[in-house]
Amino acid sequence: MGRIMPIAVVLLAGVPAIAQNAAAPAPLAPGSTAPSASLLFHGRLAPLSSFLAGNRNLVLLVPAACGGSCDAALQAIDKGLLQELTKRGVEVFGVTPDAPADIAKTVERLGLPYPVFSDPQGAALQAFHVARAPQAYLIDHKGVVRAAFGAGQTPLSASGIMGAVRSLKPRPRGE
Repeated sequence: MGRIMPIAVVLLAGVPAIAQNAAAPAPLAPGSTAPSASLLFHGRLAPLSSFLAGNRNLVLLVPAACGGSCDAALQAIDKGLLQELTKRGVEVFGVTPDAPADIAKTVERLGLPYPVFSDPQGAALQAFHVARAPQAYLIDHKGVVRAAFGAGQTPLSASGIMGAVRSLKPRPRGE
């Protein structure tokens, strides 16, 4: 039996720099290459590609801890879903433009079972075309978007995420 393709889901939420009247950019479409950006990791900026590199299987959640729909999006990946994703070789992490201290409070308040990293300048959010609402992306080991959730895409839900994960073809050996 082939191995599951390494993947990532990117959940993104609003960037305040986008003007109220400006049209929000279209979400990335499946088949797009995941854009490059840097995240704050242990006090240093690290390229997003380092989180997606190699044989690591990732679900990348990128919401702003802004309450309401953002809290619900963060909580969409609960311990049960995380266990199912981990069984399928999928790691989960979040990215938000919030400061690390605020992220720590949100992770504790919501009981999030996965790490959340800071995108201090909102570069990842902008690169992924996130304007106002949470979004998620399933990204494979080659950095290709395989599925999109939220913001006019497939609704962000456990069944939607697992359906997308199950639809991935097994990863060829040695890749």
